Amino acid sequence: MPDAPDVLEIEALRRRQALMDRAGERVGSSLDVRETAQSIADLLAPSVGAAAFVDLAEEVLNGDEPPRHDAVEPRPRMIRTAAAGDYPSDRLDIGDVVPMPAELPHLREVFVEGAVVLERRHAGDNLHRSVDPRLARRLLPPGTESRIIMPLRARGLVLGVAVVVECREEWAGDEDDLRQLSLIASRAALAVDNARRYEREHRTAVILQRQLLPSTTTDTTAATTFATYLPAGRRNVGGGDWFDVIPLSSARVALVTGTVAGHGLRATATMGRLRSAMGTLAVLDLEPDELLTHLDDLVQRLDAESGDDVQRVRAACTYLVHDPVSGHCVAAGAGGTAPVVVPPGGPATLMPMRAGPALGEGGAPFEVSEWDVVPGTLVALYTRGLLDVVGAGPDDDPADLLPGMLQRASGTADGRRQELSEISADVLRNVGPEGPPGDVVLLTGYLKTVDDAHTAHWTIPARPELVASMRAAVSKQLNEWGLDDLTVMASELVISELVTNSVRYAGGSLEVRLIRTGHELVCEVSDPASTQPRLRRARTTDEGGRGLFLVAQMTERWGCRYSADGKTIWTEQSLAAPELNHPTQG
Repeated sequence: MPDAPDVLEIEALRRRQALMDRAGERVGSSLDVRETAQSIADLLAPSVGAAAFVDLAEEVLNGDEPPRHDAVEPRPRMIRTAAAGDYPSDRLDIGDVVPMPAELPHLREVFVEGAVVLERRHAGDNLHRSVDPRLARRLLPPGTESRIIMPLRARGLVLGVAVVVECREEWAGDEDDLRQLSLIASRAALAVDNARRYEREHRTAVILQRQLLPSTTTDTTAATTFATYLPAGRRNVGGGDWFDVIPLSSARVALVTGTVAGHGLRATATMGRLRSAMGTLAVLDLEPDELLTHLDDLVQRLDAESGDDVQRVRAACTYLVHDPVSGHCVAAGAGGTAPVVVPPGGPATLMPMRAGPALGEGGAPFEVSEWDVVPGTLVALYTRGLLDVVGAGPDDDPADLLPGMLQRASGTADGRRQELSEISADVLRNVGPEGPPGDVVLLTGYLKTVDDAHTAHWTIPARPELVASMRAAVSKQLNEWGLDDLTVMASELVISELVTNSVRYAGGSLEVRLIRTGHELVCEVSDPASTQPRLRRARTTDEGGRGLFLVAQMTERWGCRYSADGKTIWTEQSLAAPELNHPTQG
């Protein structure tokens, strides 16, 4: 008959099993590397010893693959990541580099062989005899009796070490104890490696998203803008929010914010594709509702290509166009948030824009909202993540609080308007160092207008004999603006060719407009025809066909946009020496 189990053996089994149970509950519940390291330290102290600390390879903290240590040279660079329990105040602090001198005991056993090392007696004194006493004092107090060093090893790589000092008497260090500690170390290493992989994905998604987003500041004729993008905290990887400021023809500008549903690299990649498509559609001068319709078709196609019936491709966005000449704004939304407008002196207004269905849903058409603004009006576009961080109470609607927050943030005691960066910082002051729960984008801008003194407009019938008089009127206006002779001559040629082209192919009444900004001259000719002007190469024997080719050579950009009653051909010419007084207000 076998001997009955010893009471001490049963107690040891219970002790080891209890430690393993606590490891299953505590270690691995977080996808943050530092939180995982702290859970390991909290598990080991005071259960195994009076104090514990965890040192991780610098690469692991950055989300990278740790180096393989087949030899003790080069020595690993370890960072003190977590600590628990009672130990002297002159210890290494969290974030400090852990010294790894060549004469450090057990270096090979831990990093090359991956063995759990137990020093039962005089651990501190032995260390002080091996390395410089000042260095040893930071690693271990001289009076320390016992120490356990546990390599955190996963996939054959040492991610770091967990160290326990002043071990409890019941952890005598027999073979069963060492085997149990080795199992604990393996489980802890897998949790650290899982968090490291998550950290790498999070960091990659954030870096990729920042690379796919435009500059945070712009200053155009139509608006001065500042954008803030805050990625979601590590507990909730973001990746799908974006913003854009797109220069359009005739000094206009489009402001965009949007969100792709989902998280991680897939959402980031989809965001990049949508932003690129929106930029291409925007320069075609489509109306906001028509642009969102085309973008909706694209999202539906991306959804069909993905073949994923669970995680559907969906997006929301707000698209706003501001015309600085007329001071007019048009906007449309696809499941997006309504812009906030704050005129100088207030009051702030949440614009009554119907959001429409999200991109990818299809069905209902998108609706356009329109309003006029005065110079210096503050406009704010944002994604829904902002509403989670504005500090609303349980009974408050964050969307209702946002206009008041922006109005207070934009004004000062002396009546001066705040910088856009200061406004954004004020609105986002509730976001802690751990980051927001979801991606946040806040795009703010002061809208400008071009004053009447720097625009000119004529309406003429489409008759060939009026081309010369139109050319003379343009020349006179440009000379009054003080532009150089080269710009005047080029503009005469451009207007002459565009008016002649409209007289020949469109007829009806023609509208001619000049817009002079601080750095460019815009020439426009509008006619009632909807035919598309095309640039072609004329043969040497052709008598005509070179008009648009000459226009393209004399200007920086040219294009055509359509409206309900015809089209407008526009050109842009750079002004070599703009005046000091910028011809915009705001």
